[in-house]
Amino acid sequence: MMMLANDKGFTLIELSISMVLLALILGAGSSLLLSGMASWAHGEEQIDVVQNMRTGMDYLTREIREASAIAVADEDYIELNVPNSTFSQVVSVAYRYDGAEQELERKGPDDSSFQPVAKRIKDINFTYLGSPYKAVEICLVGVRKDGQEVVMHSKVTVRSLSR
Repeated sequence: MMMLANDKGFTLIELSISMVLLALILGAGSSLLLSGMASWAHGEEQIDVVQNMRTGMDYLTREIREASAIAVADEDYIELNVPNSTFSQVVSVAYRYDGAEQELERKGPDDSSFQPVAKRIKDINFTYLGSPYKAVEICLVGVRKDGQEVVMHSKVTVRSLSR
């Protein structure tokens, strides 16, 4: 057999080894990419639920703090007497939990029906402290799409009654 003077190509074994190494590197890279994407989706879902709960909690705490009295107190329903925007009169504002829609709802003085404030709420619980009620402990339970619960607590003092 005659040898060629210019043997600059790759052998079949060298090509096979380089293809196997490339496949391993690409497999590891795609695994990392998929893991990162799953982690991103998990974090995004968590942020969505927490931000939604935070919005509902902000509405509740602000209006409870401003209230002149708690008119109706129940485990999942609260009705507050709050000053209107010009502080010229006291109006009624109510919050309730709608289990069918899994949302926290608010009914203001200008609303004909309850309007959603926060969605993906699994449960809400109000605990009233003092007589007359001077503080309210709020427990909001949100739920992610995968069923995992997120819990948020807050204790709010009714300013006009805390003196």
